[in-house]
Amino acid sequence: MKRVVLILIGLLLFILDNTILPSFAIKGAYGSLLFTFAICYSLITGPWEAVFMGVYSGVLQDVFFGNVFGVNSLINLIVCLLAALVGKNIFKNRKTIPILTVLGATAIKFLVVYVVLFFMKMNVYFENMIVMTAMNTVFAFIFYKKIYNFTEKSFMKNPWKFN
Repeated sequence: MKRVVLILIGLLLFILDNTILPSFAIKGAYGSLLFTFAICYSLITGPWEAVFMGVYSGVLQDVFFGNVFGVNSLINLIVCLLAALVGKNIFKNRKTIPILTVLGATAIKFLVVYVVLFFMKMNVYFENMIVMTAMNTVFAFIFYKKIYNFTEKSFMKNPWKFN
């Protein structure tokens, strides 16, 4: 049940990222609810869930990434794992460290994407990455507590049982 719910949430956030959020763009740049959710969820749940969420969110983001498939998947996997490692050592019910972690994770992701695209001779505007990082941080500020409360639900806590 947990994976089905995560897949549906991921699809919903992916659709919102590509339909609604462009309406709120600042100079053509906008944040990602899907990536912010992936980082926050990874912080709260740990490394195994981070692997799933990182790869899943990365594959969804790679769909619209142009001619380069797999860049977002790999970067999201690594960044979500790093977030899960940070999450082991923090008080998850507080907001400050998770929001700063989203800020750092988003900055790392966009710097790596910038370097990859630079070597591929593709145009990337660094200013847009600053705007996207700021927007993801705002999303984390708004939604972190809701994500934390969501992960505390009983159907999200029960592990799979195979008899």
